Formats: sequence, structure tokens, C-alpha cells
Amino acid sequence: MPSEKLAPQLQEGIDNASTSEPIILTARGEGGYVIKDGILYYFSREVPGVDIATLEVINDYWVRDKNNAYNGEKIFDHDEVDVGSLEILDGYVIKDNKNVYSTIGDKLQIVPNVDITSFQYVGTCKGFSGARGENYFRDK
Repeated sequence: MPSEKLAPQLQEGIDNASTSEPIILTARGEGGYVIKDGILYYFSREVPGVDIATLEVINDYWVRDKNNAYNGEKIFDHDEVDVGSLEILDGYVIKDNKNVYSTIGDKLQIVPNVDITSFQYVGTCKGFSGARGENYFRDK
């Protein structure tokens, strides 16, 4: 999934944030990512240390700035992932230019024995009765 630069009107609102009106970046049910008074919030909880000027929305669950990637309130810095090359493959699997990671839980776990250049999302196999199902990936 490619990341999205903030829409020009959102970026303009951030750059000229002189009001306390919230800027909604993502909406998920009763929450998501919101900027208010120059601070990023996720479901009304402050996400500390975000550089708002370089903020990019990756998807409803992930954003990044020049320093870190954020999954909800979890902060992943350059020591953990290459923030610039980060790709979200599904809700629980991400990759950068070095590794593929599982994000179940609070920590990233490297998925072993993967060819990083060819690793890709293949699709989802739906369960019975339309249940969510499993996501599948492949490499060489």
C-alpha cells in the first residue's frame, strides 16, 4: 500500500494551525488519527514526539514522519524499521528494505527466511459464511 502525502488542504490547515479546530486524518468508527493544536492524537490519546510538518498517512492504522512510524500509539523508530521504505502489506505484516515484520502485539517480529525483494501480498481466502479469512503472501 503506498503512503499518501497529506491532501493540500490538510497540509495548509496544519501549516496555518492557529485555531483549535481538529483536522481529521483518518476515521475509524469513533476515532482515528486527528491533529488538534499541532498535536497528533489517536482515539483521543496523544501520540508524543510527532513532527507534524513531515507527517504522512500510510493507511487508517499507520502514519509516519521524518523520524518514526506510528501504529496507533506505538512508535517505531529508525532503529527498528527503515521509516522511509516502510510498506504496509496488511493489518499485521509490514516490510521495509531490510526485513518483513509481523506486528501482532506491541513489538515487531522479523519474519525469517524471506526474500525481501520478491515478498508480496497475494490475497485473502475468505472463511465460511463470509468470515474474515486469512491473508496470504509469497516470495521466490
